[in-house]
Amino acid sequence: MDFINQLIGGRGGGGNYNQQYYAYNNRKPQYSDHLEVYPAYMLERHDLEKGNKILLPPSVLNTLSASNLPYPMIFCVQNTYLNKQTYVGVLEFIAPEGTCYIPFWMFQMLQCFDGQQIQVTLVTDVKKGKFVKIQPHETAFIDLPDPRAILEKELRNYTVLHQGDTIHIEFMKQHFQIDILEVKPANDYNAICVVDAEIEVDFAKPLDYVEHPLPTMTKKESSVVMGEENQPKQEKNPFSGKATRIDGKAIDQKKLKMKEEVKEDYDPRKHRLPNGVRRKILNNEFVGKSTVIGKSMSTMNKKK
Repeated sequence: MDFINQLIGGRGGGGNYNQQYYAYNNRKPQYSDHLEVYPAYMLERHDLEKGNKILLPPSVLNTLSASNLPYPMIFCVQNTYLNKQTYVGVLEFIAPEGTCYIPFWMFQMLQCFDGQQIQVTLVTDVKKGKFVKIQPHETAFIDLPDPRAILEKELRNYTVLHQGDTIHIEFMKQHFQIDILEVKPANDYNAICVVDAEIEVDFAKPLDYVEHPLPTMTKKESSVVMGEENQPKQEKNPFSGKATRIDGKAIDQKKLKMKEEVKEDYDPRKHRLPNGVRRKILNNEFVGKSTVIGKSMSTMNKKK
């Protein structure tokens, strides 16, 4: 069991990595074959979605078990039709013969279709990583509490990081996409092993990050504003406007102008009444008949 765990990249045994790297560097690959590829959800293996480990058939393990292989086992998975490739680890050797199952996000990244033949090749000289620069797609990822700690924890599900890949990380039922922009040390594979490695992580600005610059004024705009401030403010009359007739007919502007010229300002002091109240009513000032409510005038005259 320990031997199998060492082959597929289990924890521990990291001290043998460098020895076996030098032993097998510059050698021809011990394994390379074409297998039919399928997304992991077809086997209901949702655990494969967390990381970049795949399922291979038992015959691959039988072929490699006689060799003194490096730890951990790393394979190059390539879509030869589109010349797209990535690097993966192995979770288990239980896939049906002639097939392999990979995470669905990887299936999409390589633009594969169900049952397509892909090339799977053992790679023995991927170096341990020292540095990786990543770029989240969503600003929401860096807004999480301690995103570095979250990333460190989730990367334990990965065996290798390949420059140019877009990996998927899940946290609190949220899915985040992260681009691998750069890896160090530089190598021909543009890939680094992250098992038992101390890696420095650098964050680039998220793809959806939007800066909000402060508003700036041009010289022309600022001079216009200064000119407006120096000008005296004019009081606006809210009731100003042209006269109109209710019936909608046009107003005789000549008559209106004559009335305005003749009209004098009204001064209430020039029209004061004696003692403030008019007491005497001039004769015939009001012409008309007087009536008494409830009685006629003839009845009143008889009483007199």
